[in-house]
Formats: sequence, C-alpha cells, structure tokens
Amino acid sequence: LDVLRKVILIQTTCRSYRTTIAEEKKRTDRAAAIVQNCFRGYHTRQLFIASRSSAIVLQAQSRRVLTSLRIENQSSAAKTVQCSWRGYVVRKEMRAYGQACILVQAKWRAYQAYVSYVLTLSSVITLQAEARRLLGRLKYLSQLAKTHAALCIQRSARGVHARRKLQVTQDAALLIQQAFRASVSRRQQYNATLNARKIQSLIRSYQARSRVVTQQRASAAINSIARAHLARKRF
Repeated sequence: LDVLRKVILIQTTCRSYRTTIAEEKKRTDRAAAIVQNCFRGYHTRQLFIASRSSAIVLQAQSRRVLTSLRIENQSSAAKTVQCSWRGYVVRKEMRAYGQACILVQAKWRAYQAYVSYVLTLSSVITLQAEARRLLGRLKYLSQLAKTHAALCIQRSARGVHARRKLQVTQDAALLIQQAFRASVSRRQQYNATLNARKIQSLIRSYQARSRVVTQQRASAAINSIARAHLARKRF
C-alpha cells in the first residue's frame, strides 16, 4: 500500500511537472513570437527608414545634378553611414540571435537533463519496487515451504503416533481376545468335564440300580423257587 501511494505521488509529480513544462514552453513560444514580431517591426521600420533615406538621397541627387562633387561626397558619406548602420544592425541581430540560441540550448539541455533524471529516478523506483516485490514473494514462498514442511512433519508424526496407538490397541485387543478365548475355552472344558462327570454318575447310578433290580429279581425268583420247593416238600 505504501509503495502504491509513492507510485501515485510520483505519477502526480511527473504529470504536474509535464504540465509546468508545457505551460513554460507555451510561454516561451509566446515570448519568442512577441520578440519575433517586435524584431520584424523594427526591421521593417529600419528598412522603411533606409528606403526613405535612399529616396531622399536620390531626390537630393536628382535636384543637385549640378553639384556632382557634393552629391558624390554626400552619396559616399550616405553609403558609408548606411554600411556602418547595416553592419551595426546585422551585428546586433547576430548577437541577439546568438544569445537567444545559447539561452534556448541551455534551457533545452536543462530540460533534457531533468527529464533524464526523472526517468532514471522512475526506473530506479520501479526496480526497487520490483525487487521488494520479488523479495516479498521469495519470503512468502519460503514461509509457505516451511509451513508445508511443518505440516508434513506434523502429519508424519501424527501418522506414526496413530500407527503406534493402533498397534498398541491391536496388541491389547489380541491379548484381550486371547485371554477371552482362553477363558471361554477353560469354561467350555470345565463345563464339558462337569457334563462328562454328570453323565458318568448317571450311567453309574443307572448301572447300580440295574444291578440292584437284577439282584432283587434274582433273589425274589430264588425265594419263590425255594418257597415252592419247601411247599412241595411239605405236601
């Protein structure tokens, strides 16, 4: 956000500077136009004055035909004055033109130097912003990689802890299952032993009752036979 504000401020400064330069150029163009108009008017007036002087000289020469020497002297003097004046005017114009060219060159060079400075400063600021953005991006990627690595380590640690917990739970479940199966097997063996003992006792009691009944029947038969024999002997 600070970088964006700085960029906006720089853009505003550059635009205001460009507007100022444009206005200054317009003022310079107007001033140059005014100077040119003034110079052209002055030059036209001078040409008019020179033309009028020439006309006056010609009129004087035409009027003073008889005084050729005086006319020649005046003509040579007028020519000398005209040459001197024209040389002075030309030298003055060249001096003013040279000073104007030097001023324009100086202004143009200063403007180019300032534009180059502004462009260089803008390029440096842009490079700094890009470098800061790249460094921030690299820092963010590094932090993201560290976070990803930490998450991977946490997932691995949780997986190892969960697998260990699951192994412990499975071992405990296997122990409980073994203990429960052993208990069930012991109970089943104990119940089978009890059932076998009950069956054996029942079989033995049945066999004993069968023997007792057989013995009772045999003794009753023997008693009946003995009684019958005794009864037959008595009769």
